[in-house]
Amino acid sequence: MYSRLQYISQGNTPEEHLSNIRLALVGGCGWIQLRAKDMPLTALSELADRAKRLCDSYKAVFIVNDNINIAQESGASGVHLGLQDKPVSEARLVLGRGKLIGGSANTLEDCLQRAAEGCDYIGLGPFRHTVTKEKLSPILGIEGFRKIMRQLKQNNITVPVYAIGGIRKNDTEELMDTGIYGVAISGEITRAADKKEVIEGINMKLTMVSPEGAMSANDGCSPSGRSNPTALSPEGAMSANDGCSPSGRSNPTALSPEGAMSANDGCSPSGRSNPTALSPERAMSANDGCSPSLKRTQSTTSPEGAMS
Repeated sequence: MYSRLQYISQGNTPEEHLSNIRLALVGGCGWIQLRAKDMPLTALSELADRAKRLCDSYKAVFIVNDNINIAQESGASGVHLGLQDKPVSEARLVLGRGKLIGGSANTLEDCLQRAAEGCDYIGLGPFRHTVTKEKLSPILGIEGFRKIMRQLKQNNITVPVYAIGGIRKNDTEELMDTGIYGVAISGEITRAADKKEVIEGINMKLTMVSPEGAMSANDGCSPSGRSNPTALSPEGAMSANDGCSPSGRSNPTALSPEGAMSANDGCSPSGRSNPTALSPERAMSANDGCSPSLKRTQSTTSPEGAMS
């Protein structure tokens, strides 16, 4: 099961990126995407290594925006690719089947393309105008999301969709009602004086998913026969040995030892519940009780910033 919240990093320097990533992790974000487009490769490589170690210490998923080689070298959990970036097939060849590959989309056609390419998740947007990305695709707004998500359902597409682009905490509930799986946020978290409060508020809203706004929890295969990466077991955890994909493609959430979190550690260093900790059977424990608040957040398991 993927985390329903991604934080896309921001910063003018490597240290600013790391500071924002660390505060997002402390605040309870279980999925970090490193996005540093204009950084020289040597500096980006070093930053990715440091960010990966930091995410590991919080048992969080770590992916790299755009750069497949940096993702591989740093041991990241995967990569996110823009429509103009290298093809998903090349990323899969380099990274292997145990890694996450996400892809950006702006239209229904983009989403269908991403699903056909075998993306593990789709970043759909932008929801509204954002200064995070220079060359912005047409803004979708809430009606655009409703339309595309309805069409994806009609086309039996079950790939998890994350809303991206200018998203604020108060947008989350309405967006989830369209049928998206989660949100990827950058600026709203980066600019927050109290990142922990903002992240906890977003995570709370992400768990308030109506049956109509969430993917089926008891169907492990899409009508096409493709493994549904969001299918949940009766206990609320994803099965790690789903074999219904005719291609034999591995479960995108069953990460390799390098890209997966410890299977016997349910708490982050801060003592908060580790949303991505896996049981020995490689499924998420549904009774994690180490969060001081004792609240189980379904959203924590796997950007107002937009993915490239």
